[in-house]
Amino acid sequence: MAQERSEWIMQFRKESGFDAKSNQLFNCECCRQESRPAFSDNHLKIIRHLYKQHHQKSSEIIANPEYEAVAKKFYLRPKQYVEVGKCRELNCDDDVKSMFGKALPFKNHSITHHEEDKKSFFAKAVEIVSGQKILDNYEIKDTEFANCSFCRTPLPLENLDSHPAEILSTLSDHWNEHIRNVPELLLDTKMLLDKASIQRELNEIEDKNLEANKMMQSIIEKSKLAETIKSKEAEYDFTFLETLLERYEMSKTDAGFLCNIKDCNKTVALLENKLYYIRNHWEIYHGPKNKIYNEIKNVRAILNIFENYKITDGTVATCCEYSECEYSENLEKDTQLSLKKLLKVFKHWKDVHRYKTNIF
Repeated sequence: MAQERSEWIMQFRKESGFDAKSNQLFNCECCRQESRPAFSDNHLKIIRHLYKQHHQKSSEIIANPEYEAVAKKFYLRPKQYVEVGKCRELNCDDDVKSMFGKALPFKNHSITHHEEDKKSFFAKAVEIVSGQKILDNYEIKDTEFANCSFCRTPLPLENLDSHPAEILSTLSDHWNEHIRNVPELLLDTKMLLDKASIQRELNEIEDKNLEANKMMQSIIEKSKLAETIKSKEAEYDFTFLETLLERYEMSKTDAGFLCNIKDCNKTVALLENKLYYIRNHWEIYHGPKNKIYNEIKNVRAILNIFENYKITDGTVATCCEYSECEYSENLEKDTQLSLKKLLKVFKHWKDVHRYKTNIF
């Protein structure tokens, strides 16, 4: 079937005699006064010339009044032979690309991605690169048919949501037939993929989505576990002890709890069954901010301060004497351990909870 030509483009050319083989020639109306070479009756080459030389006048998405409403939905910018438009829809920000500024990909995007009664139908197809490229060669108005942009033949879209590879391959085969018969189409498109290649791409996306879902579920579960651990550490709940030991890589011995992290082998003894000692050891010696404690790691008198404080987030010391006491202090200042803040922590314990010692 022959190519259906756009009236929008036809206004930019004018008949200009014949060549040696009696083929009709045309001049570009935008640069005719400059004695530019005439074109043969080749619609695609004219489009290419117009976009390259006269972008603001002939870019369909920018200059054609018919697509003014569509153009307003994108932040448009030219890039060589490609018009790039960032979607303005909330939570989208997709970059839509169209060779020579043709309006169809932009018009389709609004339907396949944002119309509530249609976007789920197209979701699998547009999630893969090849699916988007295939659909960009068709005019989409609904979920029933896609009209070929070259010959206007309507091809059925039924089952695109359930069997995307099959339907996309049919659309691809139809378009590839045009490319074989009209080599000039390769100026703005490529041979599209077959069914097997499309299915592979769909499988890869599905695998990635499954992996992403597993990772997200794992993050959620770890987050819930971390919150549970934090709440149990100060409750002296020994039914939760095994979970704590596993999390902080410790094992129970007759002398206390042995740290199994490489090159540590320190034993943590609990005073009054305070389970947060286990977390404190990990924060001071192995946590992400353990280096700020280097100067005091072997100073037992100072470390004794933490017997009454639970350390979280590396440097936040929270009083654990009474449940109603909400005092806490971030001991870090300028990436260093602040001895002044450490003194405040000690004084709080001494003044509020009457803990007597001669550390300072």
